This record gives sequence, C-alpha cells and structure tokens, in this order.
Amino acid sequence: MPPAKTSVVYKKKDGSLTVGDDTKYLFWTPSAPPGASPAVTIPVADITNLQQTGEASAKVALKVFVKEESYVFNFTSKDAARKEQVAVTDTLRDAIAALKAGTSLPSAPRAAQNGESASNQSGALTMAKAVSAKPQDEGWYDDSRLKSDFKLQRSLLISNEVLNDRFTRALSDKPDSVTVPQFTAQFWSTRLHLLRAHAMDTAQNVSEYNVLPEIKYTTTIVNDEPIKTLNMTKEQIALIFKQYPVVAVAFNELLPKPFPDPPTFWSRFFASRLLKKLKGMEIEPEKDPADPVLDKYLDYQQAMGPASLAFIPRTIDLEGNEQNTKFRLEGEFTMKAGRHDKPILHLLNQMSEKLLSHVAPEDGEAHAPIGMDEETFDQLQLRDLAMQDSDNRVVLNVREQQRYTHAQDDDDLSADARLYAKQDPSIVISSLRDDVQPVNFGSDEQGTLKLDRVIGVDEDEDEDEDMDDAPNGHTNGAKTKKVRIGSQASLADASTSIISSISQRRRNASSDAHSLNGLSQTVFDTLTMTHNTTTEFLHYFWTLFLSGDSSRVNELTGLVATLDRSLDRINAVGAQAEKEREERLEKMRVQVKEYFQRTGKKRRIDDSAVGGGKKVVDQMVRPTVEALKVASQAYRRALEAQMKETQMTIDPNERPKYSKYQLQTYLKRIKLPQKYIDSPVHSDASLAPSRDHGLPLLQALVRYHVCNVPFENLEIHYSAHKTISLNMDDLYVKFAERGLRYGRGGRCMEHNGFFGTVLRSLGYEVRNCAGRVSRMMSPDAETREKQGNTYDGFNHMLNLVRVEGQWWVVDVGNGPMGPNIPYPLQDGYECESIAPRRIRLQWRSIPEHAAAKYEDAQKLWCYDACFQPTGTSSGSKLVSEGEWVPVYCFTETEFLPQDYEMMSYFTSNNPKSFFTSMVLCIKMEMDEAEEKIVGDVTLGGDKVRRTTGPNVGGKKEVLRELKTEKERVEALKEFLGVELTQEESENIRPQTRLQS
Repeated sequence: MPPAKTSVVYKKKDGSLTVGDDTKYLFWTPSAPPGASPAVTIPVADITNLQQTGEASAKVALKVFVKEESYVFNFTSKDAARKEQVAVTDTLRDAIAALKAGTSLPSAPRAAQNGESASNQSGALTMAKAVSAKPQDEGWYDDSRLKSDFKLQRSLLISNEVLNDRFTRALSDKPDSVTVPQFTAQFWSTRLHLLRAHAMDTAQNVSEYNVLPEIKYTTTIVNDEPIKTLNMTKEQIALIFKQYPVVAVAFNELLPKPFPDPPTFWSRFFASRLLKKLKGMEIEPEKDPADPVLDKYLDYQQAMGPASLAFIPRTIDLEGNEQNTKFRLEGEFTMKAGRHDKPILHLLNQMSEKLLSHVAPEDGEAHAPIGMDEETFDQLQLRDLAMQDSDNRVVLNVREQQRYTHAQDDDDLSADARLYAKQDPSIVISSLRDDVQPVNFGSDEQGTLKLDRVIGVDEDEDEDEDMDDAPNGHTNGAKTKKVRIGSQASLADASTSIISSISQRRRNASSDAHSLNGLSQTVFDTLTMTHNTTTEFLHYFWTLFLSGDSSRVNELTGLVATLDRSLDRINAVGAQAEKEREERLEKMRVQVKEYFQRTGKKRRIDDSAVGGGKKVVDQMVRPTVEALKVASQAYRRALEAQMKETQMTIDPNERPKYSKYQLQTYLKRIKLPQKYIDSPVHSDASLAPSRDHGLPLLQALVRYHVCNVPFENLEIHYSAHKTISLNMDDLYVKFAERGLRYGRGGRCMEHNGFFGTVLRSLGYEVRNCAGRVSRMMSPDAETREKQGNTYDGFNHMLNLVRVEGQWWVVDVGNGPMGPNIPYPLQDGYECESIAPRRIRLQWRSIPEHAAAKYEDAQKLWCYDACFQPTGTSSGSKLVSEGEWVPVYCFTETEFLPQDYEMMSYFTSNNPKSFFTSMVLCIKMEMDEAEEKIVGDVTLGGDKVRRTTGPNVGGKKEVLRELKTEKERVEALKEFLGVELTQEESENIRPQTRLQS
C-alpha cells in the first residue's frame, strides 16, 4: 500500500500529501477546514519529472512537474520529514516506471540508504513494497469481461435479493421479440458499477479477527445465585490456538493433568492473569487472583508473536522508537522501551504483526542499483531545486498535434465562432457592465437595487393574464405567451412546486408506516416491483430507441407493447388497492351500523380519511406513467414520420394507435361510466369484434363522445395560424389533454379520425370512409330551396367498424344532424335516433349521377333523416310530416390520410365553405338516467340555443343573444364548457368578429 499521509506545505498552506491506494493519483488536501476534499489532484501518468532537495539541505521539498506546470511541496514533519519525502518520491518513481513498462505495479522495493538497515526502514514504506510485490487481477476494469462473466452476475444476484427479484420479474415480462442474451446484455450494461464493486469485493480475502474480545460470559440466575456460562465455538477455539500459541502449549501440557477436561481449562483460563496479558490489559495483583498453574506461562516468549515463521517488519516497535523522547501520552510516559513497558504497546505490536502476516512477501532481497555503486546512485537521486542542470524533459503539445490528426481545416469555424471572433472584448465587457447597473433593473431613488422590481413582482396584481394556453407545453401549433417571471401565477406555481417537492421527499425518506399512505405492505411491495420492472423496460426502450439500430426494430416494437402492458400491471395494482380500501370502508360501515343498533346514535364515515386506494397508487407512480406516455408518443411520432418519409402504404397493423395511458385520459375526458370502463374489451382486444362485449362498448363510446366533445370550428376562427392538423398525436392533445382543461373539440375529420384511432387502439377493425353532404344541410335557405336535391363534393368523414362480420356505420362528427348511434350497413335499415327523429340507410343512386337509365346509375349509401315522423308533427315549416331529408351519402371505398388532408384544407380555407363564414360550437345533451341523447346546445354566430328533440322540428329555446366577442367567449365557457385562452380570443377572424 502507498505511504500514509505526510504533512506538507503547499503555497503557504498546511495540508497533507497522499498517494492514492492504486498509485494512480497524488492528492494534496488542506488541513482547514477539517474533512476538506483534495484541492490538488495530480494523475501519476501525467507526471513528467520529479526533483527533490539535497540531503544536506535543511529544507525538505519535492517538486512535481506535470507537463508545463509544477507543484512544490515542503515537508514539515520535525522528525521524519526526510523519510516521508523519500517514501513519497520512491512510490511515485516506482509507479511511473511501472506505467512506462506497461504494468500497473512497482517491480521491486527500494534499496536501503547508506548506513540504513532494512529493519530500520519505515513500516509504511515496507508495507507498501510488500503489497506492491503481490500481483493483482484488475479484470473488473474491463466492461466486456464484466458483461460476459455469468458466474459473477449470478453471484451478485444471489447476494442482492432486491436486484434478483427485479431481474427475474423483468425477464419473465420481456417481449418475445427480445432474446434472453439480448435482455441480459442490456440489463447488465446499466449495472456495470454493481458488477465491478462485487468483483472487487469478492476478490478480497477475509482476514482473521481478534477472537478473545468476542468471547464473553453469559450470566443466568439459578436459585438466586448468579451462574456464569462460557459459550465458545470450535472455530473460536481454533483461532485462539492460532493467534496465541501460548494457549495451545498450555492446553497440551495441562490436559488431562492437572485439568481433567477442557471446560475446566477454559474456565480457569478466562479467569487468569494470562488472559489479561494477552488482551494487553494491566495486571493488578491486589484484584487479580494468582493461578499457580497458568501464571508460569506469563513469561512464555512465543505468546508475544503470531503463529508465523516468516519475517514481519516491525511497525510499532519499542526499540525502534527509542529515539522518540518528546512524544508523551500521560505525565512522564514516553515511547522509550527502557523507561517504561506497558502491555498495551506489546499488544499493538502483536496486532500489527498479525496484519502483516497476511501480506505477500517481497519478490526478493533489497539490492543495490545495477551497474553503479550506492553513492553514485544516491547522488543521482538528490537533485537540487535550483535547476542548474539542463532540462531534458520532452514537452508534448497536444493541441499542435491535433493540427495533423484533425480531419478538417483549422479555419473551418462555425458561424457563431466567426461572429464572436469579430467582437471587441473591451466593448462587450463595457456593454455588459452598463446592462447590470442597478438603474437598469429597477433601483429606488437612492440607487439601491430592489429585487422585487428586478423580477417584476407586483403585490397589487389581481389577475395573471400571461398564462400558457395549453397544458404540458402543447400548443397545437399556436404561438403562446410565456409566463411572466414575478407574476402572481408564477409565484403561486413556484410555491406549489416547492411544497410538493418537500412533501414528496419527506414521504420518500420517512420510515413511518403512514408513508405508505394507507396501502397495505403487500400492495406496496407489489407496486414497488411493478415500478422497478417498468423502469427497467423504459431504460431498455430508450437505449434501443436512441441507438438508431435498424436491425433491432422488431425488438423495439416488442418493447413498446411491453410498456403498454406495464400500464395494465399498474392499473391492476390500483384495482387491488381500491378493493382493499373498499373492504376497510365496508368494515367501518358495519361497525357504524352495529353502533347505531346498540345506542341509537348515528356516526358519519369520512371516506376521505381512509387512505389507500387507486388514487394513492396513481399519485405514487404518476412520474412513471408520464414517462410511459412520453416513450409511447416518441415511438409513434418517429414511426409516423418514418412512414411519411418512405411514402409507402401503411401496414394495417402499423397504423397509428394510442397507448393505454392515452386511452385512459380519453375515457376520463368523455366521462365514461365505470361499468363501461370495466368492459373486458379493455384488457382483451380480441373481444372488440364481438356482439356481446364489443358492440355495447362501441355504442357507449359514441354516446358519451358526442355528449362531451363538442362539434366546433373554433380553430379556424380563434387561432393565430387558422389551420387544422389531422396528425393523430395533435388530435390526442386537442381532444384529450387540452379537452380536459379547455373542453375543446373539432370538425368531422378531426372527430372521426381521432375516434377511429381510439377504436383501432381498443382492437376494433376500422375502415375510414368519406361522404358528400347534402345541400339540404346548408344554413342558407336559398341553397336548400334551389339545390336541396344535390350534394357537395367529398367533404365529410365517417368510419365503418366490423362487428362479428357485419359492418356498422360510426359517425361522431356531424353534430345534431349525424346519427349519433352506431347502425348496421344494411340497405333499408331504419331506427329511431333522437326521439322522435328517425334515420334510415338506403343503397341508391343520387340525382347527379349520369346514366341513361336510373337502374344503370352508380349507387351509393345514402343516409336520410325524418325529423317529423307521421303522427309527431311539431308545426315546423322547415319539413313536412313524414318527409325524409337527405343528409349525406358515402362510399365503402377506404380513404387515406392524404385524401382527408385535401378535404380538410378546402373546407377550412375556401371562402365558400360554411365553416369559414360562421363560428359554430355544438354539444349534444343526454338523459344520463336513461342514457339517451335528448337534444343539443348550439352556439351559432351570435346566438346560443337549446334544442329538445331533433335539431329540425324540435323545441328550441334561445339561451342568450351575443353582441360582443367577450360575451361569445363567456358563453362558450358557460354553456358549452369551452374555454379560450387570452391569445386565442384575441385572434378572432375579422370577418366573423362580433361588433358591439
């Protein structure tokens, strides 16, 4: 081992100089403050030269050259400065020589100086040489060797139960596309530090411990008499004999006479003066009774040394410390062996010898330098700091060498670098100084800097209008204002964030059972293991995703599916926690009921006081769930971008889908009741096409979607960009995430595009189709009167969904004119929609199809509505009783995303389009008890109406007439739950702005 710390002065500061245990670094640590970290760290490999003061010099110093720099250390020990300097210098020289020779350890010990015997060398130096002579295996520094050492990996798993559980669980949950070798390599690639530490730990030999202090009496009371019992193992007896040979000699000589058996010997031994001497304790004749049998071994010489015949250097040597007459322990006590002899000193010497007895011996005897005498060698070692000799060091200029090895020219600078090169430093610094003057930040009249003015805090501020318009930074392409630093909102957010972080840290660090927040230990352990496994797969995912290795695409795809299943596992733990919470609540209800029956008094149960449940689980794993969301979105964005770049037809199995987390957010958005969330379709996608499970869920999804997600064109009127995105990730943000906060919706291609992706993610087979809207649906009366029997071009989107071989029409993007229920694709099908309105589907030609005979004309699916069935006349002049009105026609031909892009662009930009001329927002209303759609609330232009029954012919009520933009924005929030941000409301299209 390297020499111990030495006292030195560096740059007029006291400190200590130490060579690292691996002889790779030289450290200087200041004395003040206590416990300070090293202030100077010098890699031994970078040392180019060493110089030391001459032997005759009163000043003992060492100068270390590191490339173009140098460090001078003055040794300050009064008695051992020269020895410490020599020890450090020799250790450094041996390390440097070993590096040059391509080895990691010194090859031979230093020769003794003139007039110095080997036994008089310092114990630290001798110990360092003994250790350095022993070869070591540094295989743990090789990463590839660690990753392929299966025996070491297995040993670590056996010794670390938590890591073993994590490995086993992750291995069992891995996707089939990932092989066991691939998984194992990835698992250990992130834990090389654990393997390395375990390899180093197992490479250490466990030394013997001092056994005597560990053996103690056990006192028991029998018949009011204390009885001492001595318990020893056979291993402890063997160690006593090995560490203290005098005990083995006494045992062999005294059994069977005069001691008849071993228990008698040990009981006498542990009560004797011999035991106290072996422990290093002072013998007191008045208190310690004499034992004539064992006392004769007090002067036994071998009792003072270990059971080793090898030569052991004396580290704490009484004779070796004869010259030390100034160090005092107590009173006149000194280290001089001739003046005082304490057992503790002998014991310390014994312990040091025992420690060194396990050190490998030196390679050979110390020898003089080869090819020269000792005196010449010493003179060459002693170099004066005056540097009178010429400096023959070779200076390596790495930067100059890079000129010849760099692949590009030095003048190949970036644009920023060329710009900075033209700046005048003095002008830049002067400008910065002017900028940071207090007067520029908000100083008071006396010129004092006021921090509240600097950051813009306004105590009198009532509202914060600089709020971001989208959660999580999503803007859907809109330019949003940044939150102003110092505003009330930013201060409140900062306080909330800090308090939340403190609370979370306190819960994580708490050992109190309440830190489980009401979860049972079983559920908490399951959640912990689920979290660990999920984190493992997230690490694996990002490693593959960021590697760009195209050969591992299948492996990555399997990992994405595994991440989705991880969300299912988290939900399962949440369900288990909720079940336990309900059981506790039920138990409390029973107790309250029994209490009422006994006393007639009622007690209330505070459900909020009962911890645990799914809510607590969601809070604990929220960061992990968010990480799953980010990973899923990143993969799907990359996949979509790659598909667009290749311009290839998308494989039906690779079409955009939403993750489990995204689906949960959407179901929360549409307020789907729990009975539908519990549908087995959510856990088994193969049940989606079934009539028993898939159809009821499909009907509920359509019903709750149209009643909670409005049909609106606000993006065209209230945005800076006035554009519509049909990207599935953008639609998810708009409908689900921003929908939860701002209540936003969209038009037909947004609704049905998003809804179709939701259905596809749940396991339904979906075909995207398109239709032509009838001009009878135009808000213009003249158009309805003159062109009511014709249709527009393709401007509408709808979906076909297959259930047990039968296609069903699903359209959630046509407002109150749409069916708002799934219905089968069947000629002549008719049913009731929004009572009393009826809808029908016919396979027929439209008037605009050219053909000599009607029978020969091309046919389409035509969707019609009868707003006033026979016998239900409401007196409306718009339609007659029993009249069927064409709504739209469509084809079964599958349309592609690029088709909808063109359709959407026209309908959102062309001045003739209905959507560009009127602000529209519609939300259907439902009787939740009957789960039936009963009407709608519509904001159209400058009025808000509520319609009970069908949109045409139903009972209408004007809720509010709007005169200003402010009133319209407020009405959107009040009646339809749609909230516009400050920026959105300010970007109203001039043509549709309400004038006050």
